[in-house]
Amino acid sequence: MPNSVMVGKGKPVKRRPGAYAAFGKDDQRESVPAIFEERYGYRPEAVHDGGTIWLAGPLRGSVAQRSLVARAGAAQREMTPERARQMAMELGG
Repeated sequence: MPNSVMVGKGKPVKRRPGAYAAFGKDDQRESVPAIFEERYGYRPEAVHDGGTIWLAGPLRGSVAQRSLVARAGAAQREMTPERARQMAMELGG
């Protein structure tokens, strides 16, 4: 697995262990931890510049697992074992 991924306009972003929540750049970096805490109930350990997005996290336990299911539902695709593996790899899992 490569140690970076391409995000947005092709900017390489270092892979990080675990799942991270993405926030748009219309949110100021300083406000991301408070938004994350409101949404997930705890402060993120870090906020990283992901090119066109902020990455905050990592997400803990069942929150990270639910995010995979939510992404599959949003994509309106059947969740197959292969699709779950692919999504987990995209999240750095």
